[in-house]
Amino acid sequence: MSEDDLYNNGACVLPQYLPEEKYISLRKDVSQYLKANVFQKNIKPAGKDVSFNTLRKLGKLYINKRIPQRDGDDGLIDVWNINKGLSKESQDIIKEIAEDIENKLTETFKTKYSFKTCNLYINQGIAKTRGIHADTGKFPSRTKAFLYFTDINDVHDGPFSFILGSHFKEGKKYHHKYDIFKPLNKEHQEKYKIFDDVKQNDLLVGCVSGAHRGMPQKKGRERIVLVLSFDP
Repeated sequence: MSEDDLYNNGACVLPQYLPEEKYISLRKDVSQYLKANVFQKNIKPAGKDVSFNTLRKLGKLYINKRIPQRDGDDGLIDVWNINKGLSKESQDIIKEIAEDIENKLTETFKTKYSFKTCNLYINQGIAKTRGIHADTGKFPSRTKAFLYFTDINDVHDGPFSFILGSHFKEGKKYHHKYDIFKPLNKEHQEKYKIFDDVKQNDLLVGCVSGAHRGMPQKKGRERIVLVLSFDP
């Protein structure tokens, strides 16, 4: 990752991030966890009074099925603190990722960053997702790192999208505006990048003060990503 790319654009990709042996080990462990605890299970949404902030502060392993009226991304399975359900070897690999990205973010933005949460997103034919939005109006902002366990081959696989450079201040125009489905102006449209060619073991890093969106999927498509969040 070029520090200049991340600082200037707000999002970038580190191709083939982990050594192959570590990636295969982590992917196998995640697959076993999903087979035992998620796939073929009747996962239900969290209670109506449970918010993202509640789950973030809880700090426990929790499997949530998102619903549109609260979470957006209808049907997405969000495994909070997935690392706590994995082997010691996998936990160590995730810790290495967290420490590396912490250091990169701290150096890039000249602000101390700290690792906060580790989730797993499972999208299977999710046709309704939130529009282009920013999670915060502050910069430097919370930043997320997405490690891909599935390939993104085209726009119908549900890729991440981002208006490059919007993390400084333009993202404020999209702050908590979940019903904006196209960039607001020509300049934003020209800078709107859809990361539709990200492959397994690529790591995508994005500042959530920037305007971004997880794109909807076609039926039969799948996206599985490990998501680490960092706060300044």
